[in-house]
Amino acid sequence: MRELIVAVGLILLICATAVMADSGSESPFTLGTGARELSLGGAGVAVSDGATAPYWNPSNLASAQHFNFTGFYSRLFDTDVAYHYAGLVWPTLEMGTFGLGVFRLGVDGIEERDERNLMLGYFSEQRLAAYASYGRSLGSYRVGFSIHFEHQSLADRTATSTPGLTLALGRSIAPASGWFRSADLTLVLRNVITPNMTLLNEKVSLPFRAELGSRMLLTPAGENHKAAVNVSVGKREGEDPYTALGLEYSLQEMLMLRGGWDGGDLSYGAGIHFGPLSFDYALVNRDLGTMHMFSLTTSVGSSVEQRREAREQRREREFDRMMTERVSSQNERMISDLLESGQSLLSAGELAKASSDLERALFLCRASGGDTTKIAEVAAEARLRLEQIADQERFNELLDSATSRFAQGDLLGTKYYAEVALSLNATSAIAADLLTQAERAMQDASAQDRLITDRLYTLDSLVDQGKLSEAEDLHRNIAQYTSDYPRIEAMGRRIRFERLRRTAEAAAGDGDPVRAASLADSIAILFPGHEWLPAFRQRLQRTKSELATTAPAKTVTAPPKLSAAVRKEADEAYQEGQKAFAEGDLGNAIMHWEQVNRLAPNFRSVTDYLVKAYKLTGIDLYGKNRLSEAIGYWQKALDLAPTSGEIASYIARTRGEMARLEEAGEND
Repeated sequence: MRELIVAVGLILLICATAVMADSGSESPFTLGTGARELSLGGAGVAVSDGATAPYWNPSNLASAQHFNFTGFYSRLFDTDVAYHYAGLVWPTLEMGTFGLGVFRLGVDGIEERDERNLMLGYFSEQRLAAYASYGRSLGSYRVGFSIHFEHQSLADRTATSTPGLTLALGRSIAPASGWFRSADLTLVLRNVITPNMTLLNEKVSLPFRAELGSRMLLTPAGENHKAAVNVSVGKREGEDPYTALGLEYSLQEMLMLRGGWDGGDLSYGAGIHFGPLSFDYALVNRDLGTMHMFSLTTSVGSSVEQRREAREQRREREFDRMMTERVSSQNERMISDLLESGQSLLSAGELAKASSDLERALFLCRASGGDTTKIAEVAAEARLRLEQIADQERFNELLDSATSRFAQGDLLGTKYYAEVALSLNATSAIAADLLTQAERAMQDASAQDRLITDRLYTLDSLVDQGKLSEAEDLHRNIAQYTSDYPRIEAMGRRIRFERLRRTAEAAAGDGDPVRAASLADSIAILFPGHEWLPAFRQRLQRTKSELATTAPAKTVTAPPKLSAAVRKEADEAYQEGQKAFAEGDLGNAIMHWEQVNRLAPNFRSVTDYLVKAYKLTGIDLYGKNRLSEAIGYWQKALDLAPTSGEIASYIARTRGEMARLEEAGEND
């Protein structure tokens, strides 16, 4: 009697196997899983991309975006044979996607009776299958594999198969164009390594099977209405080829209607998708009857792209923090070195160099928002001592000039230089005596007239030679005592005109017609009708016309869309730049980031990185007194960040320093 019961259980499994009209050695799980896939006639090879992919197509795991779990339930026809499937998918950021699927087919509560029909108890008959899968993208291809085995138990009899292997390869074969959104092609080879199982002393091998699937997604009525055509063609070992066809319509990706055909059998289904949950139903017709199937699928957590973006943002923030700390640390070292150098030079009495280093340290400290108290105190001390020495040198020069002018009979010059000398040292008896002697001698009016006439000739000569600063000094000296003298007033106007004219000419020569025109307007107000103005304005007009005809027209174009190859090259250079900076190789980091900026401007944080790298390099060069090179790097930074007041202040401060060095006959 027990053998009869075992035979009944085997018949149940054979009936399940016959669902797909297999040859008898095929697994009963070839029916497949997922109400969505089965409502499409079993054309699930190119469709499945969630937790049903471990069975249908492991290469599609590469497309999974969320941690995904699905549960599937059905009963075979009108029997008590339950058909279940549970699957999950775990996509990683870099290691591809892992999947696991488990089938169960069986019946519980079978009565066990002896040959006298006495009840002995109950037993179960079931068959299990497990699929461990992996999939990832390799370039434009998706690859995947599944290792699977089956286990059968009937009462106290069990059998487990050897592992089998499924391989899959897929890719998108057409780009989006108009209402034709995408097309995918997938090849699945099942039982590449054949699983074997011994049932009642009979060895059974599952046959090799190849399937080719295609999916085409269309949007003929806009993005809210999508239609998909799914086709699968397969061949089992020892059997004729078979074909499956499925059609799916999606309304706003919330409501799905489906239909399928599989070798003459029809199937239907519908699905509802809301947030992370999807519920699918399928009505599948087979030779032995009709089956109702249900699936519930949920997606958990952020998508792979969101997780990658979040990870990238974390990395960017961490790297940005490191860069900021590196810039701050470099700034602090530079400030400390300049302060130490300034204090050492101050102690050695080299006041000019000490003041220069301390002023630089103070400038960098203020720009970085640091505490300037100590540096400001030392710099003030150096500046005071330097000013005292400069005042003494200036006083001696003025006293020498006053003495020399008195010896030459230049009473106005003597008076001017003696007064300036007394403003610096009011206790100087020599300066006071020279001033007294000059004033007494100038009381003679005729002598004053002669002196004024002589000085006017001198002023004419100085203006003609372009020595306007000397002419202005001498004119101020004369005007103190002869402000109502018409010729002195006229000479003052001439000097002022020459100063404005030369400045306007220089602006025009430097290619700044706007400033030149503004100066010309000032001259027109102060000196209306001057004969120089018309010719100068005509010259400015010609210059503007030439610039207008030669300047290229500016066009605003949208940034070009990056190709996959360019994006890959930019990303590799970007990563190399980060690596070089982390290793302290600032020059190499800049080289790689500049390459990224040429390939793809505004790629990730490359602009911020370049600004900080240029700024850091400029600070380093500034501390080494290579001022022109420092300005060059800071100008690059300012070109990328034109609103940065800090960098603009670096440039302005350094240019002013260079101007003072040039006046002193030095250079960097």
